[in-house]
Amino acid sequence: MQGKQVLVSGSGPIGILTVAAAKVMGAVEIVATDLLPAPLARAKNLGATGTVQIGKDSIPENYFDVVFECSGAPPAISSALVAARRAGIIVQVGMLGAGNHQIAIAPLVAKELQLKGTFRFNNEV
Repeated sequence: MQGKQVLVSGSGPIGILTVAAAKVMGAVEIVATDLLPAPLARAKNLGATGTVQIGKDSIPENYFDVVFECSGAPPAISSALVAARRAGIIVQVGMLGAGNHQIAIAPLVAKELQLKGTFRFNNEV
């Protein structure tokens, strides 16, 4: 994470903890997204260097080295793929609900992205 530009998609509890972890690990830039201003303010307090309010601001395209998608919302996953730079890494932290979801995955192939899943629980499940 040292020296990387990081996007954290979703500023709920998991997202803001991810912001704090990225800061501790030496990310040079951490941008947090959310639908509402209050979670974005919390993300700033925990180390985000910038914020994007979904529906109001634009997420930079082809910019981030690492994207942590913490919301679990299908449109956010599609946006994460667009926001990552070529050969970037997407870490899917947010859990999608059961069933089929529409996600635009063309950027995954075109930009040769790495998509990694992570299960954020241990013995609680």
